[in-house]
Amino acid sequence: MKTLNQTAYINLSLIISVMAPMVINIVSPAIPFLMSYFLNSTLVNYVIPVAILGLLAGQIIAGLISINISKNTVIRAGLYAFILSSLICFLTSNIIIFLIGRFLQGVCASIIGVNNRALVREKFDGNTYGVVIGYVMLCWNIFVMVMPLIGGGIQILFGWKSIFLFNILLAIIILYANKLIVSPSSFRYQLRRKNKPFFVFFLNARFISNTLALGLITASGVIFVQFAPLFMHNNYRTNPFNIGFLTSFVGLSYIISNIIGTYALRSNRLSLGKHISSLCVCTGIIILVFFLNQGSISSFIIPTILIQLGFGIRSPIIAITTLKKYKFYASAATAAQGLMLWLASAVVSTTFGYTNNSNLKVYIFFVGTIFFIITLIEIFQKHILTAK
Repeated sequence: MKTLNQTAYINLSLIISVMAPMVINIVSPAIPFLMSYFLNSTLVNYVIPVAILGLLAGQIIAGLISINISKNTVIRAGLYAFILSSLICFLTSNIIIFLIGRFLQGVCASIIGVNNRALVREKFDGNTYGVVIGYVMLCWNIFVMVMPLIGGGIQILFGWKSIFLFNILLAIIILYANKLIVSPSSFRYQLRRKNKPFFVFFLNARFISNTLALGLITASGVIFVQFAPLFMHNNYRTNPFNIGFLTSFVGLSYIISNIIGTYALRSNRLSLGKHISSLCVCTGIIILVFFLNQGSISSFIIPTILIQLGFGIRSPIIAITTLKKYKFYASAATAAQGLMLWLASAVVSTTFGYTNNSNLKVYIFFVGTIFFIITLIEIFQKHILTAK
């Protein structure tokens, strides 16, 4: 493949990486209005968790079908299915069918993402591969932050249903670009015999504990996206665009924290990074508790920024041990990691959705529990796994 085509495929991979954060976050500013549209159905609380369950299911499907099927063929099929599922969400007025559409959106985005990263693995080697994957993950994190802002803007201009037309438009653009850029002979399609089998990864205790911790960190961001729109709408009467802006602003702290965590890894200051992470999370929780009954929106935004900053710093530090041992961006390994990560996130977000997820006390309890479990995992790895 020529350099021009390599550059084009890198750009295509970056666009594809947007799909998972789009499925999760772009609809978050519309949640208060979905409540009204679906007649205050409590099932609206599962609009985000059910998409995460779809992302989880997609990891399993991607792992099982990665044996001998062309990865690019799977990507194209996933894009067609994503368009159909988005159309379901746009057309329906039934909350059950809407949730089914959201679940299918998650499944399709997950399968597309796994095979996209696997194709990057097959095409690029060495330092080039690391740089490309770095771009892909940075793009993922940026759009986790940006998507609520885009969703709020679309809702104000065209109504919340237009969010799903935006989903369809993006999928069509990716599909057309894929057909232009990627030819059947562009990649060497590898069989699973060159990788570890899908379920072998779950036999390693360090792999499981690391990925569980990463899943809980992801869950901390997801429950914030579930919680913040309803809380800000109910307590501060914030409009959709401002909800999206404030949610995105908090998400910016996660990107900054990833940079800090990466610096801690490069400079071999893991302990310092963990201490800063713990300080940020604990300080954020204490401020939230102290200002529990305060009326200022800043008393909510500032501590949640600190909490996301703390979890974001910890993310690359936790990942380093597993990343050294496994090459994650083969199909089976990527799917195995994603399965554990989204399983933890789905359990937490679904449980949070079942509770009163506009109650600040409930949010504080969940965040504190997540931090406590991650601390226990690190103690387990340090004193038990290392001793073996």
